[in-house]
Amino acid sequence: MCLAVGLSLTVGCVTRITPVADVSDPTVVYVVDYGRHSSVLLPVEDGAQSSELLGRTTLREYTFGDWVYYAKDQDSLANGARALFWKTDGSLGRRDLVDLGPASDEAPIEPAARIQRTLQVERVFPIVVERERAEALLASLNARFEDGEQNRVSIYNPAVDKDFVLDEQHYSILRQCNHEVSDWLRELGLEALGAPLIAE
Repeated sequence: MCLAVGLSLTVGCVTRITPVADVSDPTVVYVVDYGRHSSVLLPVEDGAQSSELLGRTTLREYTFGDWVYYAKDQDSLANGARALFWKTDGSLGRRDLVDLGPASDEAPIEPAARIQRTLQVERVFPIVVERERAEALLASLNARFEDGEQNRVSIYNPAVDKDFVLDEQHYSILRQCNHEVSDWLRELGLEALGAPLIAE
């Protein structure tokens, strides 16, 4: 569960993302707005590419939410209220989206439209960042996820088609998916202002 998304590049929403002005070695990441939560898609560039026929890359999606309500898909009103008003167990979710990343000759907006159609989400924002920063964030989130797999609990949720691990980070109204995504964007060198607490 996440309380709000409100992520935007230029439109008037709660959180504003300012892209990097000068990028020397560019790659593209995507912010996904599901309406009730948000996630980040990072390019996988370590040989886990997609089919040669399409020439498109793999994107790894990371998201954060309440363990019971979101990861375990137990979305009752009682669990929603518990997640809203108490500090609860957090979860880190991920999945690989094969052939949804950009091909070498594609503008970032084309895969964004493809991702939006495939995932049936409200909005997808492509953002150009430094490749080194994207690789560092991906490595950090991979390590965090693998730590959860080895030391805590992991499950697969078919309702959202993601693997989840019980995370060290707790979930609360002051630490929900948009706070995590904002932090991840800052690690990519972006300016992310605002921390939404209510849905749009």
